[in-house]
Amino acid sequence: MGRPDGPGASGHTLPAGRYAPSFEDERGIFFASPNGVVVAEPPPVGARAMAGGIYLPKDDSAAAQEYLGDVDRVTQRYRLPEHCRYSIENAAAPASPG
Repeated sequence: MGRPDGPGASGHTLPAGRYAPSFEDERGIFFASPNGVVVAEPPPVGARAMAGGIYLPKDDSAAAQEYLGDVDRVTQRYRLPEHCRYSIENAAAPASPG
């Protein structure tokens, strides 16, 4: 994860910005990226924005994760690298799906 470099590189880029609480499960809250997660794949696919963001556990027992997907289906999760920084601001909790 991070910023892909060079032709044929693959990776994910989480853009800077405010990630709004979007939905939650029993263990954590999903914060949606303001512009999606940029997923870069080797040609011919290239780079494209996909729904996703940052998942934070409700307790401190697990690390923050990047996720791809939305309230209907989360398809992938990856541990955030140490260099990814975030801060949490007080806001209303999102509604639970279902």
